Amino acid sequence: MKTILILATILATFELWASRDLNLRCTAIHNLDKVLETEIILKSTDKDITLGEYEDFKFIISSKGDETIEIQSLNIVEPSRSYATGKLTHPEDFIELSIWNREYILDVRCTL
Repeated sequence: MKTILILATILATFELWASRDLNLRCTAIHNLDKVLETEIILKSTDKDITLGEYEDFKFIISSKGDETIEIQSLNIVEPSRSYATGKLTHPEDFIELSIWNREYILDVRCTL
């Protein structure tokens, strides 16, 4: 019985740790101009949360669980979507989505 209780406690602790909220700082830079700067608390169950918009772009973030997030950029005019997915476990980790063509460079980056 004691072993079952210990295993249940370990499992509950692991699930709580694995599903922790992520405090994110996200920025978007168009050419050399910062066009978006926001902070968000992303829960492990959050999907398709809008970070912000700039001109024809909409920036969306989703949790994929286990500290993995996905950043999307939706261009309503073209229309097109771009994605970047990665895991954030340490303060120096970041996920960056870069889109470029002849007219612009657009970078969206999220860090812990």
